Amino acid sequence: RVILTSIPYSRAASPAEIWLKARKFGRKIVLEHSLKKAIERARAEAGSRGAVIISGSLFLVGEAKRIFSKVGRGYSA
Repeated sequence: RVILTSIPYSRAASPAEIWLKARKFGRKIVLEHSLKKAIERARAEAGSRGAVIISGSLFLVGEAKRIFSKVGRGYSA
């Protein structure tokens, strides 16, 4: 499963723009406009034994790390 998201950054592509390039993967791709909600959804879908991998720009990964630091021990950065 791939969850596409974005951050509020002027040069960031929107999830819809990325989906247009990746749509050949069909139903394996979902759009989530909030990074925090994308992380929550990924964790829920992965379950307790799964893994979540965050990739993208350094800005996106940095924002994800900021979210982890606010949420606490339930997340691992």
